[in-house]
Amino acid sequence: MKKGAGIAINKDPEKLYREGFKHKESLYKYACRLVFENIKPYLRHAIVVIDKSGDYDFRSQLGKYLRTKAEIDHEMVKKIKMQESHLNNLLQMADYICSIISRKIQKKSDTIDYRKFISSKEVYIQVWPK
Repeated sequence: MKKGAGIAINKDPEKLYREGFKHKESLYKYACRLVFENIKPYLRHAIVVIDKSGDYDFRSQLGKYLRTKAEIDHEMVKKIKMQESHLNNLLQMADYICSIISRKIQKKSDTIDYRKFISSKEVYIQVWPK
């Protein structure tokens, strides 16, 4: 993967009907797992920063969940840390890029104005669920 390239998953909340998706924590863990499953081939000793969400117990569970369910080992990910997005410019940028991708999926008329800056870095977009 090119340096600075990214992968985004765009969720369609209207299609999320299973019981587990009614709980924010379950949905968040599963969405993180989907991202990790898609980026595994690109990870080598990475430090992954996730937008801080939930209480201490949830954050601890999320790290364990990703290591077991997404089968993330220490060769792939050296460290998973959570930070508040307003304190981390890279998380703010990731949020901005995801909103641009969402505009593309929603077929907004001004999408091209925004995408011209990021399309060369795009590796994969997955709309979930299908």
